[in-house]
Amino acid sequence: MKTLTFWQRVGRAARDRSFIIGAVLVAFFVLVAVLGPEAAPHNPYLRDRVQTIDGELRRAPIPPCDLYPLGTDSEGRDLLSLMLHGARQTLTIAFVAMTARLLLGLLLGALSGWWPGSLFDRMITGLTEFLAAIPGLVLAILLIFAVGIRKGQISFVVALSLVGWGEVAQIVRGYVLSMRNKLYILAARALGLAAPQVLSRHVLPNLLDTLLSLASLEMAGVLLLLGELGFVQVFIGGGGLYTSDAVSFGQMIYYFDVPDWGAMLGTSWHYFRSRPWLPLAPALAFFVAILGFNLFGYGLQRFVEKGRFHPSGWSVFCFLVVTTLVLFGSRALLTSTGIEAQYADMAGQFNAQRAWDDASYLIQSAHDPPLESACQPASRPTGLARAQPELEERTLTGGGFRAANYVGTQFKRTDLTPMPRGGYFQQYVTTCGRVTIEPA
Repeated sequence: MKTLTFWQRVGRAARDRSFIIGAVLVAFFVLVAVLGPEAAPHNPYLRDRVQTIDGELRRAPIPPCDLYPLGTDSEGRDLLSLMLHGARQTLTIAFVAMTARLLLGLLLGALSGWWPGSLFDRMITGLTEFLAAIPGLVLAILLIFAVGIRKGQISFVVALSLVGWGEVAQIVRGYVLSMRNKLYILAARALGLAAPQVLSRHVLPNLLDTLLSLASLEMAGVLLLLGELGFVQVFIGGGGLYTSDAVSFGQMIYYFDVPDWGAMLGTSWHYFRSRPWLPLAPALAFFVAILGFNLFGYGLQRFVEKGRFHPSGWSVFCFLVVTTLVLFGSRALLTSTGIEAQYADMAGQFNAQRAWDDASYLIQSAHDPPLESACQPASRPTGLARAQPELEERTLTGGGFRAANYVGTQFKRTDLTPMPRGGYFQQYVTTCGRVTIEPA
């Protein structure tokens, strides 16, 4: 049989349109996961429920416009920025979970297939059959809450890994059983090679091509499960819902802290009829990503079955190196993709001197003569107060009311749209206090 060159194999691969489409989609999502957060136009953690756009006062969620191409969520956060940041979060978790699935399934499946009929083989086979009888979504939810949903990415990685490894183990076990009695395996055993040596030198290299195609398919499976978890409102960071007349005018608001596609889908599908742009973006992202990884995986599988893809020993070495790096670098990847990294940047920008100056000012203000209201905060006169002394002090009486009426009049003159309940201000019941003792 004539051996094909590398470029001949590439030419044959180019004829498989579904494989090419899958490869392009996979490359696109990898690029988005790497560069997406840097390309985000807005801060995905910045909440701004009431904004002025094109001279009109709007309340979140804001439909797609020039400023927000995909619109905003109920918290006023840019959906495009959430999608770009969520791509790294979602795809990183899916990749780590997929790698753990492959390693666990490869190890247990290879050992089970090498000693068929043994106690270990019966235990692994029974365990995989037991896990297969439980719906994956239900098992994932149980594992996530057992580990602790508030632990974030770790609980999801553990749950997603333990749910799908059984399928990989069954496939690997079948391949090992089929290769166990081949002549080159029998010859290696006759030379005195131990089972680990035979598995690593002769079985694993022949499994690598299958594992590569299986990795893409498992990636699609993990993403599908993440989407299902998000749909039932089980996502990273937990999240929740609330209602407040002050910020939502009695409307129920679903929220999440850590941007990922599952959280975006779980908190937005309730608005599918009234605000279809909210669930459309994460749902479409899940669909296209799952489609791309499936097309790419099945394309590799066809190449393997036709004998057009034969990894070399160098490929095996690279596979082991990449797997090792993923295992040791998974924690660094996860901690660099969530809200922890954002808060770390904010903590790095903390100005201790300014905080001390503000605290000193509050302490000094506590020794000043009492003001006309117990709830009046100690604050420096604003520019408006300096220009018009009668509007000084933001209090609930006196100058505070006069300042509020003045600002409301200016809003009305500029034709700003008032709030649904009328007026330009919201009323709050606030309990205020003062710092009277200097901190030690």
